[in-house]
Formats: sequence, C-alpha cells, structure tokens
Amino acid sequence: MVAKYLQTYNITKIVLQIIFVFYFQSFIAWITLEFISSVLFTISLRKKTTSQYPWLKLSFNKEETKNEFKSYPQLIKKIKQISLHKIGTFVSNGTDNILIFSFINVETVAFFGNYQLIILNFATLLNKMFSGTNASVGNLVAEHNQASIKQVFWELMSFRFFIAGIVGIGIITLVDPFIVLWLGEKYILSDSTVALFAINFFMLQIRQPVDVFKQAYGLYSDTWAPIAQSVINLSVSVLLVTKFGLTGILLGTTCSLVLIIMLWRPFFLFTKAFHLPFYHYIIGFLKLSLTFIPVYIGTRYIINNFLKSDINDYYDFITFAIFVSIITIGFYGGLLYLTDRYFRDLIKRLINGIKKR
Repeated sequence: MVAKYLQTYNITKIVLQIIFVFYFQSFIAWITLEFISSVLFTISLRKKTTSQYPWLKLSFNKEETKNEFKSYPQLIKKIKQISLHKIGTFVSNGTDNILIFSFINVETVAFFGNYQLIILNFATLLNKMFSGTNASVGNLVAEHNQASIKQVFWELMSFRFFIAGIVGIGIITLVDPFIVLWLGEKYILSDSTVALFAINFFMLQIRQPVDVFKQAYGLYSDTWAPIAQSVINLSVSVLLVTKFGLTGILLGTTCSLVLIIMLWRPFFLFTKAFHLPFYHYIIGFLKLSLTFIPVYIGTRYIINNFLKSDINDYYDFITFAIFVSIITIGFYGGLLYLTDRYFRDLIKRLINGIKKR
C-alpha cells in the first residue's frame, strides 16, 4: 500500500515539476511541488491505513498519547536511536555537493550530479527489488533458528555481491559512453572518479544484508556510528580535495564507508546478534571478494579486446550494454555457482520456486 501511494505521488510530482521547470523556469514551483506532494502523500496514506486498519489510528488526545508512550518505553527509545541514524546518513550523503561547490566550482556540481543521478536510480531500483526481504528476515529472526539465519544471511550476501558486481562493472564500462551520448564529451569525469563511484556503489549494495539483519534485531544503540561516519567523510574530503579535487571528495566517502559500514556494522551484528566471532564474517566476505576479482579482470579484458568500443548512437550503446551484461552475468554467475555453496542453494531454491508456479 505504501509503495503504491508513494510511486503514484512521485510520478505525478515529477511530471508536474518537469512542466513547471520547462515552461515557467520556476525553482520556487519545483520546491513547492516537492513540499505539497509530501504533505498530500502523508495525509492520503494515513486516511487509507486508518480506514483499512482501524487499530493503527492515532489519538490526538494529549493524555492518551502520554499513556501510550509510557506503555512502550523501548519503542520510544528505538525511535530516538533510528532518528539519529537517519540524521547521520542524511548529513553524510549531503556533504559531497556542498564540498564540491565550496572547494571546486558549481560546474563540477552539475557534472557530479549527472553521474550521481544515473547511479542513484540504479541503487533505488535494486533496493525496491529487495525490499520484500526485510519482512521475511524479521520473521526469520523471530524464529530464533540460528542455522537458518546464517544460511539466509550468506545467501543474501552472495546474491548482493552478484548484483553489485554486475552493476559495478556496468558503471565503469557503460556510464561514460552514455554520458557522451546524452550530454556530450565535455561532461565526462576522470577514470579515477568513475572508479570511486563504482566502488562506493558496490560497498553500499553489499552492506544491505548486514543492515537488514541489524534492523531485524533492533540494533540501533550504536548512535555514535553515523556521527563518526559523517566526521570521517567530511574530514578526509576536506583534507584531500585541495590535492585530488573531486576524486579526493569521493575518497572521503570511501573511507567512511570502509570504516563504519564495511567494518563496524558487521562487527556489531555478528558479536551482538549472531553471537559469533567477527572473523566468521571476514572469512565469508573475503571468499566472495576474491571471487569477484578474477571476474572483473577477465570481463574487462574481454570487453577491451574483443568487443566493439565505437559507440556512435543509442543503438550501438544498447548492443554494447547487452553484450557486457551477458558476459558479466555468465562469467560471474558461473564462478559463484561453482565456488559458493550459499549462492548454489539460493539459485536451486529460486529454480524450484519457478517450477512450482
């Protein structure tokens, strides 16, 4: 229900924003539509949920609300912790454009935004595809079956590696040709910057199973972590931007992701929820990482030496993208299937599910 309402309002809002910007050149109208859309979405969703699920209706009586809050002290505590995590994530994600504008120039903000637009849309699409797993993981955790929890966690990790690897190679290989066709060659960023875009995207995707299980266990007490992530991101970016420019700013994001997202969060999950030594995660993670390295090297070699790289129109681009996708999926999927039993189990279960339908 939430997804249906959200997508309806988002699509309507974007269409209206395009019209207002194109015909009236009004930035105020753009912001106003953003605000109105959020308000209308909230009101209409609340009306729908309270009519279909009456027990979710909130009381605006002050005394009743106080009593409700007192009845669920743990819930209020978790909400406060989640809020700090959300604020930290917002600050961490929002500093790059400000730093680019402050230390480089406004033109680079636009160049950066073009790449970011494409990559964020891919990330949003993938997150939508996997959004249904959150509730399933919650039910799994509630059953307290440690063997099943471990099995599902590593299945999700292997599959996320697979998806992130395919899209990551696609970013390095296909984004520059698409930008040239879409906007022109002058909008291309350096190879090191594009590589960091791909690396950061890869890390943000493979961390998702950790986040899903962390949320299912209600582990939000590490409220210092998002603050530390923001500080690391900002400090490293400011330190490196004068020497490396845009690449230095992205390196700040990379460092914060490695230290907090890739190291701290799995450590917190494994020690506090799974009650396993952290090296269990390190071993599994390294196995999946080492599987990806030959895939990347082999795929890039095939693409650079055997595929046509002259892209003059969108037909050439689509053909090239299809070949890149087939090679990456076949190579990476085959290698993961041979080397990782969790990936094999997942594929077999998916095939059995399709057959039953």
